[in-house]
Amino acid sequence: MNEFNDEYTRSVGKSALRRTWIRVDLLNDNYIKLDSLECDIISGSITIQNALDSDLARRKGNLVLASRKDLNEDFYKITLKNCVQIYIGIENIALKQQYEFNMGIYLLNSPNTKISVSERTITLDLCDLIENYSRFSNGLVGKLSFGADANLAETILNIATNSNLMGLSSDKTLIESCDSLIDSAQTFEQDTDLVDVLKKLISLHPIYDCYFNNGGYFVFELIKQRATDSAIDYIDNDFPSLISIDYKKNWENVRNDIIVNGAMISNDDGTTTQAKYELRNETGNELSIDKLGLHRKVISNDNNKTDAMCQSEAIYWMDKYSNFAETLTLQMIPAPYLVPNKVIEVNLEYEDIIITGRWLIDSISIDLKFDGLQTVTCHKLYGQAVHNLDGSLFSDTRSGIVADGGSFTSTQTNNVYDGGSY
Repeated sequence: MNEFNDEYTRSVGKSALRRTWIRVDLLNDNYIKLDSLECDIISGSITIQNALDSDLARRKGNLVLASRKDLNEDFYKITLKNCVQIYIGIENIALKQQYEFNMGIYLLNSPNTKISVSERTITLDLCDLIENYSRFSNGLVGKLSFGADANLAETILNIATNSNLMGLSSDKTLIESCDSLIDSAQTFEQDTDLVDVLKKLISLHPIYDCYFNNGGYFVFELIKQRATDSAIDYIDNDFPSLISIDYKKNWENVRNDIIVNGAMISNDDGTTTQAKYELRNETGNELSIDKLGLHRKVISNDNNKTDAMCQSEAIYWMDKYSNFAETLTLQMIPAPYLVPNKVIEVNLEYEDIIITGRWLIDSISIDLKFDGLQTVTCHKLYGQAVHNLDGSLFSDTRSGIVADGGSFTSTQTNNVYDGGSY
C-alpha cells in the first residue's frame, strides 16, 4: 500500500479520534527484520528533512520506551550492529481503520536502560544511515583521488559499492545517470570522512543530491523541481487535524541577476582565464529587471573550474532567489503521510491573510508523546526559474562584470580576459 497517495492511509493519518503506538523492528545489516521491541512509547521525536545546507543526514530521532515485559529481555535484543525501522501506528477509532506508517531506518547510538522506583525504560538515540560513514567511521585508510572528467554519477556509484569505502551492494543503490563531470582532479587525504568526500563531490554540481531513503537505499539524483508532481493532500480551513500556521514572505530574497564567478586559471601564454556565468531575469514577470530594477547576487566559488559548472550553479541559485521565498509552517495532530519532498495544495484564509498555491514539504518533526503534535515546514513552489512568465527564456550571458562594478568593453575570446570585455 502506498503511504503517500492512498486514500485509506490519508483517512487514517488525519483522523482526530485515534489510538497511536510505535513499532520498533530490529534489523540486520541487510535490513532484514530479526525481532521487535515490545514497548510502549513514553516520549520521543522523529525529524526528517530534505536537502538542507548540504547536510546528507536527513533523519534523526530519540525514543524513550517502557518495556511491556522483562526489561532485560528487550534491552539485550539490541546491539550496536542493529539498525532499527520505526513505524508510527494510528487507528481511526470511529471507522475502525488502522495503518502503520514507515518512518525510515536508523542507526542506533548508545542504547541505554534506566531503572528506578518509578520507571523502567529503554532510551534509543536514532541516527541517519549516512552516519555510518562519518561519526561511526574512522575515515579513509589512505588517499583517495578522482581524475578530471570523471563522470559524477559513476564516481558516486563506485564510492557506494567499493568494499573499502561504503561497501554497499549494487541492489541497495539507486543511482541516477547524468552527464555531469568532475571537471578538476580531486584528492582526499587519509582519515577524511566519506561523508565529506560525498559533500565535496556534490558541491561541484549543487543541482544533485545523495542520501539514504526511508527504505535504506542509497540515492543519487538530480534535485527535483517537483513542478508537475501530484499533490499528496489538500490543506484548507476544514483540514481536521490542523492546529496553527506560521506564514512568512521574504522580500530580501528577491534577485533577478545571478553572477557566478569561478576559479582563476593562469595559462602558459601569460593570460588569465576565469570561469564565469550570468543568468538574468530581464522581462515578463513581477520580479524581472524591467519591473523591479536590477537586484544582483554575485557568487564566488573556486570549485567551479569551467563555464559549465558556473552555469549549473547560476541556474540552481536563480531558482532559489527569483521569488519571495514564502514559507509555511503547519502544526497539526500527527499525519505521518506528510513527509519531505511531497507536494501539498494549500487554500487557507485567516481574516485578511489568504495563502494559496502548491507547496513542497521541506521537513517534519513529530512529537511522539500521547498529546504531541507534528510540525510541517514547507516552501512555495514557483514556476521554473529559467523561464519568464511569458514563456521566454531568461537571458543567458557571460558576466562582463569587473571588481569595481564597471563593465568590460570589448569582446570575448575563448573566455580569456584580454583587457576588454567578455
